[in-house]
Amino acid sequence: MELKRKLGIRSYQTSWLLLHKIRSAMASSQMFPLTGDAEADETYVGGRRPGKRGRGAESKIPVAAVVETNGKTMGRAYLETIENVTTDNLTSFLSRNLAPGVKVTTDGYHAYGFLSAYFHHVPRTRSRTNTGDDVLPKVHILIANLKMWLRGTYNSLPSKHLQHYLDEFIFRFNRRWKLDTIFDKLLVRCVSTPSFTYADLTG
Repeated sequence: MELKRKLGIRSYQTSWLLLHKIRSAMASSQMFPLTGDAEADETYVGGRRPGKRGRGAESKIPVAAVVETNGKTMGRAYLETIENVTTDNLTSFLSRNLAPGVKVTTDGYHAYGFLSAYFHHVPRTRSRTNTGDDVLPKVHILIANLKMWLRGTYNSLPSKHLQHYLDEFIFRFNRRWKLDTIFDKLLVRCVSTPSFTYADLTG
């Protein structure tokens, strides 16, 4: 609605399509895998609902997450919707977004067992005194910021087009130190990104 008002666009449909075209330009090029130590985890997006939380939550979309960290600060990050939390899906996500051999810390979930074949895998398990935030503090901050941003920016959480929203969040997150050039870089991407129609988006 804000874009519609600022640009003087009469149709909500037109402004919504334009926003998704902009978000498509924010998608990762997958040319810059993370090269520093990283934390990896997954979360579920879909708002507060009754039933099980975390892994196995029903009617929510699983999202894989990975972020660089030196233990004190965070570097770049990536987020991606996955069909379910399986070794195949996590292998695909992390092998595309991590440089070979980097140190990656997880919570030790069995689906991450493949990591030791390609990376320096450090599994950490939770305990009564060692919570999830203690095990993976930085990736949990990333996830918490994502959910806060989704709740604060959109009236309802997206579902079908969630990846577009994740692309926008990560585009902003990975350029948070370069706010003076982020607009110019987005314009260049918009010019070079293939377009699509409303029918393509809703089909």
